[in-house]
Amino acid sequence: MAYNVKAPTGQPFGVAETAAFRPEIWSTDIMRYRRSNLIAANFTKKISFVGKAGDRIRLPRVGKLGVRSMVPGNPVELQSRTETEWYMYIDRYMESSFAVQDIAQKQANQDLRRIYTEEAGRALAEDIENFILGMRAAVVGYNGGSNHVSNNATLSFAHILSAHLILDKARVPREGRVLIVSPSQAASLFAEDKLIKMDYTGDKPIADIRSGRIGSVLGTPIYVSNHILYNSTTGYKNGDTGSGQPTPGMTNSPYWPTQYVDAQDSYTPSTLTAGYYSALLVHPEWCALAMQKNPSVDADWIVDYQEYHVVNTQLYGAKLYRPDHAVVISSDDDGLV
Repeated sequence: MAYNVKAPTGQPFGVAETAAFRPEIWSTDIMRYRRSNLIAANFTKKISFVGKAGDRIRLPRVGKLGVRSMVPGNPVELQSRTETEWYMYIDRYMESSFAVQDIAQKQANQDLRRIYTEEAGRALAEDIENFILGMRAAVVGYNGGSNHVSNNATLSFAHILSAHLILDKARVPREGRVLIVSPSQAASLFAEDKLIKMDYTGDKPIADIRSGRIGSVLGTPIYVSNHILYNSTTGYKNGDTGSGQPTPGMTNSPYWPTQYVDAQDSYTPSTLTAGYYSALLVHPEWCALAMQKNPSVDADWIVDYQEYHVVNTQLYGAKLYRPDHAVVISSDDDGLV
């Protein structure tokens, strides 16, 4: 038996109508941009300059003295030299700032000032890392490009040997050398038996991934930096798939290194090989870093706007210290850029 059921009129209390009763739940977790390990800044010569006045660091250059035969009955021959100096400007005055409205802080379940201050600190650290990596353009320009190993193949044991040979000929100490590579170059190295067998490495193949170290070759630690170093044809991208920042050392990049060339310096920044990755084999004295003002935070309450203004600044300088203590290895490695 069928019943005629009259359809109801009006609308039920659905999702839209009951929206006011549903609270918005915010997790205490935060999704941040992934931050990579900062590598290059750890392998530089640190010059103490915090709190000192002036905008320029000067260091005397002492040349070599010769040795002569001592002839009995004859006086010694005094050697005379006119010494020069190495200098560097402290001219990288950088900031990362933001404002937080009072109402936004009151209604958030997070300390917004703390969160974004941490992010500003990371941004300032990455600025130093990128600027130092930009020095590779000056290394390529040093001494007519003699400290540059370039090839159209993937990074290999033979290329690393060539780079070591350049440093050996310059009498650069082997102790303290490190090899900094891109992720794509690291993938190529893991296909090399000479780089994963302990007979060649002198160390465990995987040493300390958390610090960025992936092993060693001939006693030289190998570090992977996500900031290094894809030289795109447009001058952008650093070897990852993110939104990318201008590649250090490429034309129009904000990280093209500032170099003050004096009579003793035989280099000028040189555009890197487009479409290649650039590894760095360095001794820590290849580049000097001087912090005149460590990253610091200043905050002020702006009454008229009812908001906090937070300014994070740092002041530093960096320059090639011993250009012959670094070699750039450019290679055409497969992988995402």
